[in-house]
Parts: sequence; C-alpha cells; structure tokens
Amino acid sequence: MDIQDPRIRSLLRQADRVAETGKRAAAVGLYRQIIEEAPDTALAWLGLAQTVTDPAEQEAAYQRVLELEPDNAVAQAALNPAEPSPPEAEPSPDGRLSWDDLAASMAWADEALGKSTAKEKSEPGKPPANKAELETEKESQALTAAEGEPEAEVTGAGQEPAEPVYCAKHPRVETSLRCNRCSKPICSRCAQLTPVGYRCPDCIREREDVFFNATPADYILAGVVGLILGVVFGVIVPWIGFFALFVAPAAGAVTGKLILWITGRRRGRWLPLATTVIFVLAGVPIFLIYGLLGSIFGLIFYLLMAPSSLYYTLK
Repeated sequence: MDIQDPRIRSLLRQADRVAETGKRAAAVGLYRQIIEEAPDTALAWLGLAQTVTDPAEQEAAYQRVLELEPDNAVAQAALNPAEPSPPEAEPSPDGRLSWDDLAASMAWADEALGKSTAKEKSEPGKPPANKAELETEKESQALTAAEGEPEAEVTGAGQEPAEPVYCAKHPRVETSLRCNRCSKPICSRCAQLTPVGYRCPDCIREREDVFFNATPADYILAGVVGLILGVVFGVIVPWIGFFALFVAPAAGAVTGKLILWITGRRRGRWLPLATTVIFVLAGVPIFLIYGLLGSIFGLIFYLLMAPSSLYYTLK
C-alpha cells in the first residue's frame, strides 16, 4: 500500500522501529494514533495486530487488514494457520533413501520454517559426496539468500535519513519532541513542562478537567450574584471619588468570596471570566451617568481594580 501522507509514513516508520526495540506499549500507542488519523492504513493495522497481546483485538486487527488488502499473506497465515505436509520420499531400489530424497526433505523443512532458498551452485542432479559437503552447500545457499535480501531500514551513516516528524497542532513545524503520556508529536510552542516531563496541551487539559467540577447551576448563580453586586458597587464605589482606590479591590473580593460560598467553592474553567464580564456589564449604564457628571477619578479606580480583584478571587 502506497501511503501518500508524509506524516503518516513518518509515524509508521517510527512505530515499526519502536516495536523492533521491544517497547510494545509505546508501539501500540503509535499504531493507534495512525489508525485514528488514517483508518484505512493497512500497515498500521498489521503492526497493531503483531504488537497487541489481547487475542481478540489481535484477530480483529488481522480481519481489518484483510478487509483493506484481501491478498495480504501475513494476515491470511495468522488467521488460517496451515502446516504443509512433507513430500513423500520415494525409496531407492535397495529400500534406502537416496541423497536426492534427503536433500528434498531438507529443502521442504527450510521452506516450512520460512527460510529463503537460493539456486544450487553445484551441478544439477549431482548429490554431495558426503555429509560435510552437504553442510557446506547449505551454508553457501543461506549466505546467498541473505545477500539477496534487502537491507533493513535504519537511520545512520550512509543510510537515507528518516522522514521528518511534524507537530500535531502545527503541521508545518518539524519536531523531534513527543508527549510523554500519549506520544503525540509536539513542538516547543505546544510542549508544557510538568514534573514528569513534557506533555501536549490535550493531556494537560484532560488532567485539569478533573479539578473543574462546577455545574451549569453554579454558572447561573454566579452570574446572578455578579449582576446584583455589580449594580450595587457600581453605584456606590465610583461616587466616593479618590477613596475608590481603597474600596474597589475590597468590592471585587467580597463579590468573589460570596460567589465561592454560594457555589460550594466549586471551580469552573470559564467561571471567573464569565462572572467578571457580567459584573462589569451590570454597571455600564451607571458608568455612563458618572462619566457625564464628570466623576472620572472614582470611575477609573473602580474599573481598574474591582473586576481584576473579582477575577483572581475566583481563579
């Protein structure tokens, strides 16, 4: 199967190298990532089938390989194992096996074990003179077969370098860094350092979601409290002029503490921002009135300090 996407090719080659080193868990993660991005990649399904330990999942992966490539010999052999029967040896006139029969049996054994065969260098029909000559001929055939096999793909001196890996969030940014939890490629802009290593934004967000337990009702309660106190403090604090410099932070903190008490101190990812916006919008009509009356100093102190104090109290 010809894979056109360079990113999928790069991930597949990396997954194969990881599997060869014996790191099954990491290899399974890479194969699953490839399948998630390109479900019709038969080589990824085949690699997953050869790496997972669950027999049911392994069989399902082989079945998927045959759906994509019905002629895939590896998947067919794995799902339908069949051992070839040895050829029947014809005895010689004196009742004993000849050297030809012995060589044919050994060739069948090599083929059954999956070994490559090569053309015999000796003259056709001429059996080896003795056992030592037979072993020498077998070694020569094995060496010839090994020389004819393609070299394994490795990255090193004199070999073609591996294709570059690109960041999952920024497809045009080349990187060699991976998330230590999901093995997803990440660039320096996405990588976030944790006590256990670099992780991607998705894994960080997934871990943070555990601490955000606010319900929709909490958002409604926080919005109502922010709206009421936004009107109250919007009327009182800017009116006191210069003293708003000291009162405005307390107004925001009091609003935040009251919201935390009403919501049971439950946290929400967007709760601080949403409440602060409502708190400010509640006083917009009052701000316009103060601006027309010329009470600028108290209004500036209030807008700078009260919303920021509320936000960081809820944060």
